[in-house]
Amino acid sequence: MPSFQPSSFRIHIQRPETGTIRLLFIIFFLIVFFPEFLYSQTKKDSLYIKLGSLTDKGTTQEKADIFKEMESTCYFNLLEYDSAVYFGKKALLLYRKTENELNIAYVYKVMGYSLVDKEDYPEGITYLDSALEIYSRHDKLLPIIQIYTNKGIAYSYIESNRKSIEAFQKAIDYSIELGDSNQTAINLLNIGIMYNFSGDYPNATKSLIEAASVFEKLKDSTTVINTYIEIGNVYQAWEKYNTALFYYSKALNQEKFITDKKILTSLYDVMGDAFEKQDSINEALAYYTKVLDVSRDIDYRSGISQGLYKLGNLKMLNKDYTAAIDYYQEALAIEKNIGANQDILCMEQKLAECYLNTGNYNESLKRARKARGLCLDYDFRKDLSENNFLLYKIFKAKGQPDSALVYYENYIGLKDSIYGEKQEMLMEDLREKYETEKKERTIAELNSEKQLQNEKIARQRTLFISLVSLFVMLAVIVLLIYLQKKRKEEIRRLQMQQQLFRSRLNPHFLFNALNAIKNVVAEKNEEVAADYLVDFSRLMRLILEESYKDFITMEEELEMLKCYLSLQQLRFKHGFEYRFNVDESINTEEAMFPSMMLQPFVENAVEHGMRKGGKQIELNFRADQSGILVQIKDDGPGFEHPANAPEREHEPRAISITKERIQVFKKLYNWIITFDVSKEGNGVLVNFRVPYKHSNLENE
Repeated sequence: MPSFQPSSFRIHIQRPETGTIRLLFIIFFLIVFFPEFLYSQTKKDSLYIKLGSLTDKGTTQEKADIFKEMESTCYFNLLEYDSAVYFGKKALLLYRKTENELNIAYVYKVMGYSLVDKEDYPEGITYLDSALEIYSRHDKLLPIIQIYTNKGIAYSYIESNRKSIEAFQKAIDYSIELGDSNQTAINLLNIGIMYNFSGDYPNATKSLIEAASVFEKLKDSTTVINTYIEIGNVYQAWEKYNTALFYYSKALNQEKFITDKKILTSLYDVMGDAFEKQDSINEALAYYTKVLDVSRDIDYRSGISQGLYKLGNLKMLNKDYTAAIDYYQEALAIEKNIGANQDILCMEQKLAECYLNTGNYNESLKRARKARGLCLDYDFRKDLSENNFLLYKIFKAKGQPDSALVYYENYIGLKDSIYGEKQEMLMEDLREKYETEKKERTIAELNSEKQLQNEKIARQRTLFISLVSLFVMLAVIVLLIYLQKKRKEEIRRLQMQQQLFRSRLNPHFLFNALNAIKNVVAEKNEEVAADYLVDFSRLMRLILEESYKDFITMEEELEMLKCYLSLQQLRFKHGFEYRFNVDESINTEEAMFPSMMLQPFVENAVEHGMRKGGKQIELNFRADQSGILVQIKDDGPGFEHPANAPEREHEPRAISITKERIQVFKKLYNWIITFDVSKEGNGVLVNFRVPYKHSNLENE
């Protein structure tokens, strides 16, 4: 059963924007910051509305500032990393026009944070470097420290320990120059953790002890306690158990500052482990009992299960299998209630071992098979390997060598697939080992202990190199697939926008509209011609300004359609009428609508309805609980087959483009838009249903 350590660290960072250590921020976010989260969501909505109000009259700087604030809100308050990157890119496009370097650096920095947190480390490092270049020119030390800290975090996840340590050391150097002790201590802690990962225990302890000293001066009790535990963990891995216990005890001396008793159970647990490794069973028993007592006191089920498990291990170590079975069964009942499948598997395996040692082979086999089922159901490969070896021992004890051999082969074969060793060599080694065990040979019959040790070292070296190579190769493949997918999606979206834009600028319509205006001018009806030229220029401005946007307000959509129909009336010499009916419940100034979604169908109504004898086009907008229903009706001659009927071999361009846009909206924004086209009397009826949104939430 994996040891639980809620107080253990990975890599730490402190930013002035959040005011707390990132790891602890994530853990306690819903408890401490939920009201702030609600406020931030409201703030994000208000920023959308503010941005919409600046569409026509706002300056480039004002729009860029809003996008920057949205990026910051999405990252620091809402933890919406994709949204932060999206708004950051919007802000960059505008800030580059203003040549405001510090604002550009800030946007780069937050985009780098977001990409690192969403595990896109190489690209995140690229943006952080761009921000670093600008801040370095302006000698801004605090953001430089933050960037180096984040670069160190990113490098730690892509297995570049040397680069990670170098980045953290840079952050320390600048922290000392700035006189920021807190940032110095945080990065000393990070360096210590990286040295621990590398197995460089002397340097790890040196950095961690120095970090603890700074935290003590800052009177940061919680971080001091966690740092002591981290130092103890390093010494424990170094097999210096007395020193590990010394630092665990220092953490325990701060017990009055530990408000979260779950952290206390974690501390008792690691102290018990240290005593157990020293064969101080009584002391280990005392601390495991404390884990159980405190966990029961606060009704911490995972802690209760952990305490029972550790006590069962001690009983098993003393060969008191009956008592061990009782502890394991009680822990198993708790884990089944929690639903932790891997811990359930661990308990079943332990019970199987106990029953095997008591000679109850049938019950042992039953438990081992239950554990095997969990291994197969949840793809626990390492546990499956141990299960194979356990079944091998059970069948061997039952006197069934053929079955034992099958599971031993499975054990070695699976171990081979996990660690990357060659199958042929291991199978040969398997049979040799099995025959050796069958004939009761001993290790003394091998050539020499030195030879065995050399072979073991060579295998471990091969395993390590193979695992590292496999991990790097898989990481590169996954990264390339992800980047390719994102690139294709962005290209498709841009192609759709361009295709839509070109389809709207119908050359025939432009020619006919201008020709109609020319005729009015020729008739010397200057006032009418001037009005239509105004409508034509407004329509062109709306198309050019709005065609690149995914969302506009309904008011803007209605204005564009009215300009368009007004020009078409001129073209047809007022041979048809049009009417707009909008529910009073719809706030057209705030309700958002897919940009230019209706225009192709209005154009079809004119070209295929009014041209062929139709007299009226009607657009109705109604709101209900599920969204906005839009109806486009004309009284033209209609069509022979509905546009969405299966027997049509080719859809009209408006239909096909609209369907593709709907798919893009669904994928990018989770907007479900539906439409259908049908014959209505002598004309055509188009029904659209669009979600009713009061703000432009493009990243919902």
